[in-house]
Amino acid sequence: MWVRDFDYTAHSNSTARDPYISRDRTFDVKLLGNQDSNLRWLVGANSYSQHFIHRGQGGAILLECVNSFGMPVAGYFVAPGVPAPPGLWFLGSIRPPLAPFDFASRGCHIEYGAGNSVDSGSGNNSDDVQSMGIYASVDYDINEQLTLSAEARWQKEEIQQILQQSSINELNFDNILPRVILRYKASDSSMFYASYSKGVLPGKANDAVANATDRELAQYKATQPNVARFLKEEELDSIELGWKGNVGRVNLSVAVYQADWENQKGRSTAVINEDCRAADLGAANWYCASVGAPKLELDQSTPYYNVRNFNAMGDSEISGIEIEGDIQLNDNWSLNGTLGMADSEFNDYQYNFVTAFAGFSQMAGNTMPRYPEDMASLSATYKNTLNNGWDTFFRADLNYFGETYADESNFATCDSYSLINARGGIQRDNIRMEVYVSNVGDEEAWTACARWSDFASPSSFALFTASQGISVTPLRPRNVGIRISYDF
Repeated sequence: MWVRDFDYTAHSNSTARDPYISRDRTFDVKLLGNQDSNLRWLVGANSYSQHFIHRGQGGAILLECVNSFGMPVAGYFVAPGVPAPPGLWFLGSIRPPLAPFDFASRGCHIEYGAGNSVDSGSGNNSDDVQSMGIYASVDYDINEQLTLSAEARWQKEEIQQILQQSSINELNFDNILPRVILRYKASDSSMFYASYSKGVLPGKANDAVANATDRELAQYKATQPNVARFLKEEELDSIELGWKGNVGRVNLSVAVYQADWENQKGRSTAVINEDCRAADLGAANWYCASVGAPKLELDQSTPYYNVRNFNAMGDSEISGIEIEGDIQLNDNWSLNGTLGMADSEFNDYQYNFVTAFAGFSQMAGNTMPRYPEDMASLSATYKNTLNNGWDTFFRADLNYFGETYADESNFATCDSYSLINARGGIQRDNIRMEVYVSNVGDEEAWTACARWSDFASPSSFALFTASQGISVTPLRPRNVGIRISYDF
């Protein structure tokens, strides 16, 4: 379970926790043929089972005694004349803070008690998964230089999901996934290869859309016409061409790749006037005349709206090049370097969190967020043996992370930055001691940037797209320390 500041502001407005329970089990068995012949093979089977219960959707949220827009007012109200339950707001159930409405005497803090607020009846994004597969591969040496490898995997997945406004949804997926590699050994120190592979991610029930009534579904479609109750599997078809070789003390590898991503899940949100379910009758926050009737405000005439997030399927393509090399300068010093350049583009992708000020929700032509187009690294390593039998070592790393976009709209960017780390020490047998320095240059940068609704604004709980900002994660300042380890 995590506990975090829900609105990411400097004010003590709200705190959220997201408890979960997870259990999984995996097994894999395989049979290998003779690996020394021209024809090599293996067959195997595996199984994976998962039981996952998750509150999701912000978890249990408690508003504290201060807000960003002025002094607190004693006694929050969830509806006219209806005081909020002490210590409870929005979702979940947690122990009340001390003297919840005595703002003059209490500090801004929350007590998290023993109740974990996890249950299968109201958990969001909870599932039971049973996945099983049978796989086989064959390697055949056509001649001394050419080798063909073919792999295939049959997998079947059975998924039960519990989402907002939904009963249990049962989903089944059945796939055969191929992979083919052709290798050409030009010499003992040079090898070319080409590969094709296909991968999938299971589909899912589309949150509250899955069990929407026809009237509710029409409202979702008015927001995103291609919305569906159930999402298809995501498919990734990729091709890679590469070369690996060495010249003396230099080892080098180059790979060029291209991939098509279909049925990619795009995020959107909608304001929905939902129909009443049996559990909604008699609620304190809205009025329901009968099951199936539209929800109304307590004045019994104004429609009552909820904000619901959902997914819409899109397509994109990815391409790039990766280069990696190392050189042994002498018996003690070695260098290693990497360079990666990637290009991605949405072909069809719906995302409406910024529509209010952007004026559009189709992200075709934009770049995928939160992954740099350029990345590089350079490492230097020194190793030696002292006269007393101790081994000494030193390593310095320079890492470069390119500019990234904060979200799918590409309106905001996270600047590029460089990071230097170093460590050195001695070791012998099962004892290792080292001194390390992280962020040697004390670089100030954001390691991650992502769009986030401004939940310090009251309007954001009524409409998630009303106020938008960028949530950033700062790079940790220079950090110096000592590590001592003993293996036994």
